[in-house]
Amino acid sequence: MRLKTFTAPTLAEAMARVRAELGPEAIIVSTEKAPRRQARVVAAIEADDEFVAPPAIAPAAPETVASSAPFDAALERHGVPAALRLRLAAAAGPESDASAALADALAATLAFADPRRLGVAPLVLLGPPGAGKTA
Repeated sequence: MRLKTFTAPTLAEAMARVRAELGPEAIIVSTEKAPRRQARVVAAIEADDEFVAPPAIAPAAPETVASSAPFDAALERHGVPAALRLRLAAAAGPESDASAALADALAATLAFADPRRLGVAPLVLLGPPGAGKTA
Protein backbone atom coordinates (compact mmCIF):
# COMPACT_ATOMS: atom_id res chain seq x y z
CA MET A 1 0.00 0.00 0.00
CA ARG A 2 1.31 3.43 -0.93
CA LEU A 3 0.44 6.38 1.35
CA LYS A 4 0.38 10.03 0.40
CA THR A 5 -0.60 13.10 2.44
CA PHE A 6 -2.58 15.92 0.81
CA THR A 7 -2.94 19.37 2.36
CA ALA A 8 -5.32 22.08 1.15
CA PRO A 9 -7.26 25.04 2.56
CA THR A 10 -10.47 22.96 2.77
CA LEU A 11 -11.31 19.29 3.11
CA ALA A 12 -13.17 19.39 -0.23
CA GLU A 13 -10.07 20.70 -2.01
CA ALA A 14 -7.86 18.07 -0.38
CA MET A 15 -10.28 15.33 -1.42
CA ALA A 16 -10.31 16.68 -4.99
CA ARG A 17 -6.50 16.45 -5.04
CA VAL A 18 -6.70 12.85 -3.79
CA ARG A 19 -9.09 11.92 -6.62
CA ALA A 20 -6.99 13.77 -9.22
CA GLU A 21 -3.66 12.18 -8.22
CA LEU A 22 -4.62 8.71 -6.95
CA GLY A 23 -7.90 8.12 -8.77
CA PRO A 24 -11.19 6.60 -7.63
CA GLU A 25 -9.51 3.53 -6.11
CA ALA A 26 -7.84 5.61 -3.36
CA ILE A 27 -8.62 4.72 0.24
CA ILE A 28 -8.92 7.55 2.75
CA VAL A 29 -6.80 6.62 5.77
CA SER A 30 -7.40 9.74 7.85
CA THR A 31 -8.59 13.32 7.73
CA GLU A 32 -7.74 16.11 10.15
CA LYS A 33 -7.68 19.84 10.55
CA ALA A 34 -4.05 20.88 10.29
CA PRO A 35 -2.54 24.04 11.77
CA ARG A 36 -3.11 27.37 9.98
CA ARG A 37 -6.63 26.51 8.83
CA GLN A 38 -5.52 23.68 6.58
CA ALA A 39 -7.18 20.32 5.99
CA ARG A 40 -4.97 17.24 5.80
CA VAL A 41 -6.01 13.95 4.16
CA VAL A 42 -3.89 10.82 4.21
CA ALA A 43 -4.88 8.53 1.35
CA ALA A 44 -3.61 5.17 0.18
CA ILE A 45 -3.67 3.17 -3.00
CA GLU A 46 -3.10 -0.55 -3.22
CA ALA A 47 0.46 -1.23 -4.40
CA ASP A 48 0.77 -3.74 -7.18
CA ASP A 49 3.18 -4.33 -10.01
CA GLU A 50 0.94 -2.51 -12.50
CA PHE A 51 0.79 0.75 -10.50
CA VAL A 52 2.57 3.57 -12.28
CA ALA A 53 2.98 6.87 -10.47
CA PRO A 54 1.48 9.86 -12.23
CA PRO A 55 4.09 11.96 -14.07
CA ALA A 56 3.83 14.76 -11.50
CA ILE A 57 5.19 12.53 -8.73
CA ALA A 58 7.27 10.02 -10.68
CA PRO A 59 10.92 9.94 -9.62
CA ALA A 60 13.21 11.79 -11.98
CA ALA A 61 15.72 9.47 -13.58
CA PRO A 62 18.45 10.39 -16.03
CA GLU A 63 18.40 8.73 -19.43
CA THR A 64 21.73 7.10 -18.63
CA VAL A 65 20.41 4.81 -15.88
CA ALA A 66 21.13 1.32 -17.08
CA SER A 67 22.03 -1.19 -14.42
CA SER A 68 22.52 -4.91 -14.45
CA ALA A 69 22.03 -5.22 -10.68
CA PRO A 70 19.36 -7.86 -9.95
CA PHE A 71 17.52 -5.52 -7.58
CA ASP A 72 17.53 -2.38 -9.76
CA ALA A 73 13.99 -2.82 -11.13
CA ALA A 74 12.57 -3.22 -7.62
CA LEU A 75 14.38 -0.11 -6.40
CA GLU A 76 13.11 1.87 -9.38
CA ARG A 77 9.55 0.69 -8.73
CA HIS A 78 9.84 1.96 -5.14
CA GLY A 79 11.03 5.39 -6.27
CA VAL A 80 14.68 5.14 -5.21
CA PRO A 81 16.55 8.01 -6.89
CA ALA A 82 18.56 7.08 -9.96
CA ALA A 83 21.86 8.30 -8.50
CA LEU A 84 21.48 6.04 -5.46
CA ARG A 85 20.44 3.08 -7.66
CA LEU A 86 23.64 3.55 -9.69
CA ARG A 87 25.78 3.70 -6.52
CA LEU A 88 24.15 0.54 -5.18
CA ALA A 89 24.57 -1.26 -8.50
CA ALA A 90 28.26 -0.33 -8.57
CA ALA A 91 28.73 -1.62 -5.01
CA ALA A 92 26.79 -4.86 -5.50
CA GLY A 93 28.80 -8.00 -5.07
CA PRO A 94 28.75 -11.04 -7.34
CA GLU A 95 25.84 -12.55 -5.40
CA SER A 96 23.33 -14.42 -7.54
CA ASP A 97 20.63 -13.81 -4.93
CA ALA A 98 19.09 -10.33 -5.26
CA SER A 99 18.52 -10.00 -1.50
CA ALA A 100 22.13 -10.82 -0.67
CA ALA A 101 23.41 -8.52 -3.43
CA LEU A 102 21.27 -5.66 -2.13
CA ALA A 103 22.42 -6.28 1.46
CA ASP A 104 26.06 -6.17 0.33
CA ALA A 105 25.49 -2.99 -1.69
CA LEU A 106 23.68 -1.24 1.18
CA ALA A 107 26.43 -2.18 3.64
CA ALA A 108 29.09 -0.86 1.27
CA THR A 109 27.23 2.34 0.31
CA LEU A 110 25.42 3.55 3.43
CA ALA A 111 26.71 3.83 6.97
CA PHE A 112 24.42 3.63 9.97
CA ALA A 113 25.53 4.72 13.43
CA ASP A 114 24.75 2.72 16.53
CA PRO A 115 22.09 4.83 18.30
CA ARG A 116 23.67 4.09 21.67
CA ARG A 117 26.85 5.86 20.53
CA LEU A 118 24.90 9.00 19.55
CA GLY A 119 24.08 9.79 23.17
CA VAL A 120 20.32 9.72 22.64
CA ALA A 121 17.79 7.03 23.40
CA PRO A 122 16.28 5.22 20.40
CA LEU A 123 12.78 6.36 19.48
CA VAL A 124 10.01 3.78 19.16
CA LEU A 125 6.69 4.67 17.57
CA LEU A 126 3.88 2.50 18.92
CA GLY A 127 0.15 2.56 18.35
CA PRO A 128 -2.79 0.61 17.06
CA PRO A 129 -3.40 0.16 13.33
CA GLY A 130 -4.62 3.36 11.74
CA ALA A 131 -3.14 5.65 14.41
CA GLY A 132 -0.89 7.41 11.88
CA LYS A 133 2.52 5.92 12.71
CA THR A 134 3.49 5.74 9.03
CA ALA A 135 2.34 9.24 8.19
